[in-house]
Amino acid sequence: MTLKPILTLAVVTSVALATGCSAPQPTLSADTIYTGGDIITVNDAQPAVEALAVKDGQVLAVGARGEIERDYKGQTTAVVDLAGKTLLPAFLDPHSHYINALTVANQVNVFAPPAGPGRDVEAIVAN
Repeated sequence: MTLKPILTLAVVTSVALATGCSAPQPTLSADTIYTGGDIITVNDAQPAVEALAVKDGQVLAVGARGEIERDYKGQTTAVVDLAGKTLLPAFLDPHSHYINALTVANQVNVFAPPAGPGRDVEAIVAN
């Protein structure tokens, strides 16, 4: 009996075990994955999902928990369990008075603290 086939088999088996026993790392790892609650997307085609992956403040993907974790969970990814709570998209105030802010932008701020520096005449003149 020769050692060469046994040695070859041992090397091939070692390589197969080393590469086959570890899960492949995703090509783009999320910073955070949210799961474990109702995740509302406000997308009529997919109104709710099981998981949401985020990278650098941007949504990478939404979908089934298993798929999101398989495709986007890296070694440093934080997984947030919503514990049954609901995650909603950001809401922006549609009724702001931004135009008013523009009209007063060039006016002198003489408000009293904490809104302004006007605690006394000297403070107002200094500003």
